[in-house]
Amino acid sequence: MEHTVTITANLGEIEEMMRRIIREEIAKPNDILLTAKQAKDIIGIANHQTFHRLMEAHGVHPVSTGRSVRYSKKEVEEIVNKRANGARRP
Repeated sequence: MEHTVTITANLGEIEEMMRRIIREEIAKPNDILLTAKQAKDIIGIANHQTFHRLMEAHGVHPVSTGRSVRYSKKEVEEIVNKRANGARRP
């Protein structure tokens, strides 16, 4: 389902909102980023297609680092914990 939202704001408000978002992002602790191979090793799967389906099923989106993509170690570990507790899918 798609929704349309219209926002009316002046440039000053948008600028302040962007600054706040940037400050919040900078304040977050840095997450370790993993290659697909590292993430697959942690999860315990070898098949690349299975890995991508699993990431998609759990709503994990790769982080683009320019020429390659990485996966959040925190999110990968959450998948491992869910699978360990018997939950194969979210």
